Amino acid sequence: MSSAILGASALSIFGEGLETLAEGIQTSTAPDREEKTVEYNGHELRVSPFKIPKFTLKADIPTAVQRRLGHFARMSFQAILLALEESKLEFEDPSRVGIIVGTGNGPVSTDNFYLSKLAKYGGKGASPTYFANSIHNTAASFIAISLGITGPISTVVNLELSSAVALDTANTWLEADLVDYVLVAIGDELYNYQEITLCIENYKVLNDYNPLERDNIVPGEGFVGLILAKADDKKAQDCLKIHSSTNSSFKEINFPEKFILDIKGDTASYDFAKTISKNKEVLSYSSMYGSFSTGGALDLAIAIHGLREGLVYKSTTTSEEFNTLDSTLVDQERIDLFQVATRGEIGAISLER
Repeated sequence: MSSAILGASALSIFGEGLETLAEGIQTSTAPDREEKTVEYNGHELRVSPFKIPKFTLKADIPTAVQRRLGHFARMSFQAILLALEESKLEFEDPSRVGIIVGTGNGPVSTDNFYLSKLAKYGGKGASPTYFANSIHNTAASFIAISLGITGPISTVVNLELSSAVALDTANTWLEADLVDYVLVAIGDELYNYQEITLCIENYKVLNDYNPLERDNIVPGEGFVGLILAKADDKKAQDCLKIHSSTNSSFKEINFPEKFILDIKGDTASYDFAKTISKNKEVLSYSSMYGSFSTGGALDLAIAIHGLREGLVYKSTTTSEEFNTLDSTLVDQERIDLFQVATRGEIGAISLER
């Protein structure tokens, strides 16, 4: 089943909104980023993560509550608020509205901070605030409480497939008539140490280049927010339609000649990405927003804006291992997006006018 996108927005290193992200992609110039240095086997590795700029929540939430809210929950809530603002949707029945948060790693930075304090000081010394924010479901619960929504809520954690699974779950709810609308937030927060460690483990062979400088490896964070409705909803006229599915193997899919591909930094999914894109033309933008499990969510944001405007932005990756499109596709009626997991599983998302 396909659903209709009533509203969409994004949080990225470029700031808030689809248009801001699209403008950043077109200029191919990412904002300045703080450089981190890691020592490994006597070598100095440098990485400049893609971190979202500070932002103010677009909701009337008490300052004390905002102060206790974790970064992951703030990002997911802001993405939903921005998408709601675009949709201009008002809920007649809050019990007919669902919420889904999709994430690869969840509030991993907060989680690890809490665990470090727990290990050092014991249960009595660890902060209950950090404990609450370390739970994956906190973000969806906070959104529901803040907006007064009483319909079903869920948090999907499926690494690289999280975007596709979250959207497929939302479409299933709508098809089963459990809800009339679903608020979907998909993304991850940056956790430098974890990302850098993964990079080092996957690229231990140091040549003349810095392995962390490759455009598909630099760690990042981001979120996309979507307001979905049934395709035949009276508010869905002229809205883009979205379909999503997951597949246990890339061999099950008949890939189109051109598509958007979320290229990851880890060895396994990178190699699978090369395999499925052989003799195909791909668009990839991860060099502009960084590598993280649900990075395909920002690809989706770019595709939504592009399809609305009647164009698809040229690829930004500089990797010579992919046959990337270096010109803009115009008048597209459909865009296909794929995300590759480390064992070859595929998340497939399609957008149509």
